[in-house]
This record gives sequence, structure tokens and C-alpha cells, in this order.
Amino acid sequence: MLKSAKIVLVLLFLLNACAKKPQPAHLVVFDQVVPFLAPVGKVIQSPVFGSAVFDNPILFETLQDPKNNSITKLVVSGLKDKALETKINADIQAIYIRMLSYVKPSLLPYRGALEKIPAGSTSSVQISFSTPFNFNNLLSILGTAIYEFAPKKGSDNPIRVMIQESLNYDLTTGHLLTIADLFTNDTNIPELLNPKVSEFIRLNSSDYMDSDSMMFMYGNGYMVQVRPFKGIQGDQVFLLSESGLQLIFDYRTPEFDTNLWATLFEIPLYSMRSNFAADKRFLSDVSPFEYPIVNHRFLYDIDYKSMSTSNREATIGTVRWNFSTRYQDGLDAFYMNRMTANQQASTQWVASLHIPDIIYLSNYQYAHKLGKFTLIDSYISVSTSVWGIYIPKYEMFDANKKIIPLKDIFTKDYDFEAVVTSKLQQQIAYFDKNLRLGEKKAEFRSNLSYTLSENALIMGMFAFSPFDKKPYAIEVYIPYADVGGNHLTIFE
Repeated sequence: MLKSAKIVLVLLFLLNACAKKPQPAHLVVFDQVVPFLAPVGKVIQSPVFGSAVFDNPILFETLQDPKNNSITKLVVSGLKDKALETKINADIQAIYIRMLSYVKPSLLPYRGALEKIPAGSTSSVQISFSTPFNFNNLLSILGTAIYEFAPKKGSDNPIRVMIQESLNYDLTTGHLLTIADLFTNDTNIPELLNPKVSEFIRLNSSDYMDSDSMMFMYGNGYMVQVRPFKGIQGDQVFLLSESGLQLIFDYRTPEFDTNLWATLFEIPLYSMRSNFAADKRFLSDVSPFEYPIVNHRFLYDIDYKSMSTSNREATIGTVRWNFSTRYQDGLDAFYMNRMTANQQASTQWVASLHIPDIIYLSNYQYAHKLGKFTLIDSYISVSTSVWGIYIPKYEMFDANKKIIPLKDIFTKDYDFEAVVTSKLQQQIAYFDKNLRLGEKKAEFRSNLSYTLSENALIMGMFAFSPFDKKPYAIEVYIPYADVGGNHLTIFE
């Protein structure tokens, strides 16, 4: 009797096991710990400092589906290694085909998709590809597909689904990057990233419906935390951008139900700059490109939110001044003293103009580093009862705290004065001819100062009109790409 009971129990167990539906093969298997691999490429230790990057001179062609202009795909060219070029395009094509297949709800990789999409729904899809990072021999490609499943009942709202897939390449070898390849060899990646992700979860949950729900833009409302966050894994889906590392939360993130929608969480570059090695690791002496490297820029690695600020007011003569400064923490005392001197100089300069009826004066200064340079951007605001002016005065310093003249940021073979003259003439043409500012080109040029942004040279200049004796300011933006990195010494 005991033996037969054991047989019955075994049969019941087998029947129950068979009754459980196996997970579809296309669904991600959760609860597998994926370790971080050792970084591939050059060995780089912390700390890492920011510097300029170059644009990869590769070509991108967007091909549109002849039957649906909402569906596009990407073709890459311009690599010397044609086998690698073919592989990248094959990888993009594979994503494209996979995204087309998801118009069938049964193939969607989201768990529970069939429970939310009514049977018999009609479907439509938009597919696009972008390249958010294409610098220093690295290429990030993002494919995005947005689906609408419309129920048969016309009164029901369509169900929207987003799928995103990324590809991140080292273009010197074709290696597909893992998240570990982005950081220095001595970085403890979980210690670096997990607190940032946990803080994102905290900040985006406490102010909304309940403590377990997080709002994300352009999605289906809320993503819900369904289990404790165990931390970033070695296979975390990501892409690079000019301003940081973007993590994709979707069907591959078991801690969250994202309601059939992919959402990007960006970790700013400035918050991990000393550990971020991706823009340095894959540099090579031999270019992998068919075309020459020309264009350069700086990445967005400045923390604008955590800068120190100071404000004060003072009456100088009979006029009330407002002085404000904003600067990066740890700024050298030399530059702090320089800003103080600039405040004094601004009061003396305005006093020398003998402007009647001044009702407001201010001096705003912003000091920060960009690559190997330190910049002080200063603005003087003058307001009277009938007019106002905002005058820029810029200073750029090298590593030895020496001001760099405008001519020194260009190579000797580049006619930068012709560019300045051309830009000045274009701007003067926008003013009323009665102001006769065309007569003041030399004065504009003598009052020219400049600064840098991440992707452009900015020139500020001013002159006084012979007509009404008032100062007029001009600010000119010249993208580095318009000059060419080969003509700019700031990228040497």
C-alpha cells in the first residue's frame, strides 16, 4: 500500500510539471546573476579627466519603407574594414526584422502583453534608428519601435507598446561593448551605478501615486516596482549619449513592470567622469575610417546644478549694483580673485560712460572648466528708463592661468579675421541702418572677446552708435564643424 501511494505521488508530480506552461523562448529569463566582464581594450585607471572628442567620419543613410513612411532603417558606411561594416549593417537589419515581427502580439517580449492587448486588435508600427554617440571610435545605435494595437471595439483606446534595442561598438575591432567596457579597470561598477539608480527610484516614486510607482515621460503612465532592486547586472542594456550613460528599463528589467513601454534613465557624465573611460579606451594610432577626422567637440560633463553661487548688492555712487557669480566647486583661488577684479572693473567701466538715468546695473559671472581650459563668462547689464543693454565680456585661460588670445585658438594657416569680419557684417545688417553701426566695425572688433561651449565658439562684441550714443552688443555662434577641428588648436 505504501509503495502504490508513492507511485501515485510521483505521477501527480509529473502531471503538475507537465501542466505548467513553459515560458516562450523569446522571453528573457529572470533571476540569473550576470557578472560584469573585465573591460576590453586599453587598461585605464581612475581618475579620468574630461577632454575633447572627435566625430567619427562615417556616413549614415536612412532608408524608408516604400509602403510605410513611418518605418525607416539605417545603413552605415565609411569604415575601412568592410567585413565589420557588413556586420554592423547585418546587426541593424536583425533588429529591424525583429521589430517588424512584433506587430504580432504573441511575439512581443513583454510578459503579460497578451493579457493587455485584446484578441483581434489591428496593429501599426513606427520604426526609427538614431546614433546618439558617434565619437572617438565608439558608435551607439538606438533602434526604437512604437506599436499601436487597436481593439475591434472602436470606443476602446489603442494599446501602445515601445521596444528599444541598442548596439554599442568599438569601431577599431568590431567588439560589441558591455557596460563594463565603459569604466576604468579599477572601478567597482555596482558601487558606482547602483546608488545612482536607487536614488532615481527614490526620487521618482515618493511624489506620485504611491511609493512603488514611477512616472516616466511619453510612456503609458507609470512603471511599477514589483520586486526589490538587486542592482545593475553585467548584461544591462545601455547606450551612450553626449551627456552620459543611458540605461534602458523594459521587459529585460525584472524589478519593474514598465507597462509595455521602454524608458531611458540617464546617468550624467559629470557624476561618473573620474571613472568613465570609454572615450579614452578605444583610441588608436591608425584610423579605422575611410575619410579624414575633421570635426571635434566637448562632451557635456559639467554639473550645472551643483555649482556654487554668490549674490550681493552694493550702492556705488548713486547707483545700486547687483553682483552674482556661479562657479564650479574647487575652483582655483586665482579665478575667484579674477572674478572679484572683474566686478570692480565693471563698475569703473560703466562709470566712465556717464550714462544718465541708470535705474539698474548688474554683473553676472560664470566660471567653469571645459576640457583643459578655464572660462569666465561675464555679462554687464545696464538699464535706463528708456533702454537696456546686455554686454558680454569673456576670458579663457590655459592650464598656466594665461589668457589665450583669439588668434591662438586657430592654426596659423587659417584666416580667422576673415571669418570675424564676415560674421560681424552679417550681424550689423540686422540693425536699423540709421544707427550707422557699419561705421563702427573697428570698435566692435577691438571690443571682441570669446568663450567656448561644448560644440561652438562664441564671440561677443559691442560698439557705440554714432546716432544715439548707446552701446549695442553682438553675439556670434560659430560651430566647430564650420571651422573644422583641423583649424582649431583647442583640440590638439
